[in-house]
Amino acid sequence: MTLQELITVLENATQSMPGTIGANASLMGVSGWDSMGVVSFVEEIGETWGFEIDGEAVGQCATVIELHELVQRGLQEAGLAAQG
Repeated sequence: MTLQELITVLENATQSMPGTIGANASLMGVSGWDSMGVVSFVEEIGETWGFEIDGEAVGQCATVIELHELVQRGLQEAGLAAQG
């Protein structure tokens, strides 16, 4: 999963306008990044990429970059890293 693909998933999960979330953004500053946003993000990752990611770990990420690193680790652990 590229960083831009993750940002697109994040924008969808938080119902943000495309292009409003940058790679260096703090998740605290993302409108819609609350418990429902986290749940939506986790669900979309599962549906799109076919693996489960820990919602609690997602909620602890502070930046888009940290979130991307977490998802990349999850993809690697699930043996799906070649897809992204």
